Parts: sequence; C-alpha cells; structure tokens
Amino acid sequence: MRLHHIQLAMPAGLEDTARHFYAELLGLEEVERPARSHDGQLWFCCFDDQG
Repeated sequence: MRLHHIQLAMPAGLEDTARHFYAELLGLEEVERPARSHDGQLWFCCFDDQG
C-alpha cells in the first residue's frame, strides 16, 4: 500500500502558521493548490513520483 496524499484542514486565516510548521519545520514542499480548493487548505508534497 502506498500513501497518495493526505488532506489537512485548518481554520481560514491560519495558513501562514500551517505553512511554517509543514514547510519550514517538517521540510515538506508546498505545491500549488487547485483552483477548486477553498481557503483553509494548503497542499504539500511528501514524496516525488519515485517514492
């Protein structure tokens, strides 16, 4: 089994706090979120296509 993605919700307005935690502290790469997504969502990549 492989993990494809996870979605983490947060209160709108706390994106910078979440970005600091996931990108700066955990080292995940933020990726552009789809236009259909809502405030309170950030997208991060844990692995590339190679795993």
